Amino acid sequence: MTFAIKRIAIIGAGPSGVTAAKFLLSAGFAHIDIYEQRHKTGGVWNYTPQIAKQLRKVPLVDPNVIEEPLYGAQKQSAKTNGSRTNGVTLTNGHTSASNGVKNEDTTTRHLKNGATTNGTNKEHQNGTIRDEDSAEDEDGDLPVFISPMYDLLETNIPIELMAFHDRPLAEHLPLFPKHEDVNKYIQEYAEDTEHLIIFSTQVIDVHKEHDEWHVKSKSLISNDETTKKYDAVVISNGHYSIEYIPAVEGIREWQDRWPERIKHSKHYRKPEDYKNMVSRATI
Repeated sequence: MTFAIKRIAIIGAGPSGVTAAKFLLSAGFAHIDIYEQRHKTGGVWNYTPQIAKQLRKVPLVDPNVIEEPLYGAQKQSAKTNGSRTNGVTLTNGHTSASNGVKNEDTTTRHLKNGATTNGTNKEHQNGTIRDEDSAEDEDGDLPVFISPMYDLLETNIPIELMAFHDRPLAEHLPLFPKHEDVNKYIQEYAEDTEHLIIFSTQVIDVHKEHDEWHVKSKSLISNDETTKKYDAVVISNGHYSIEYIPAVEGIREWQDRWPERIKHSKHYRKPEDYKNMVSRATI
């Protein structure tokens, strides 16, 4: 059997997706599309202050969940009183995002400069809308996704092992770099692949018909859906985004009675959030 692979889709522009793209480019593949649901590279290393105050109904054992992003008003609400979105109540924060859709007419890799959204003039960078006037929320009106990064997180492997073989981490960094240093490093490493990336675009279906892969995606800016055909697909969307909580006996009853008591580590940010907390509940 002869494989005539020319068109390749990569799902995810985190570390795995970016390195896959670099290798394929070096091997001579010219038609590569990278779908990324966040509006920037880095994957889950993009820290977001937002957390879920209340989880979806537990247990959480199904990984086949399409994440729902937050938009402007929801992000503002999440900063104050909490906002119920996609089965979770959100609080404390402003940005996040992974994976991603494209419409050839509206959500392209690089939107035209000077476009206007909600009456506010924007600049466009890397296929996403950047709001110059948004000092408090650097993501402006862009959709964001909650990240599992917490405030004081640092790597658990040393700097020499954390780096890609063709680009060392900066020498001034500590032995175990902080998450923001790793994210900056990944984003800089990805710069020469950004022309391939379709940002703020979420893949919602992949299936094969005969010898072609059909990739259906949805723009998180315009909500337009597009299906494109490829000869091969690289799945690089990671597995640290959807919470897993096993079906422990009594867990449903516990959440029904105290819906905000069960937490997942994805929504941990800092120890001060748990200061002076005393459990008074018993079953």
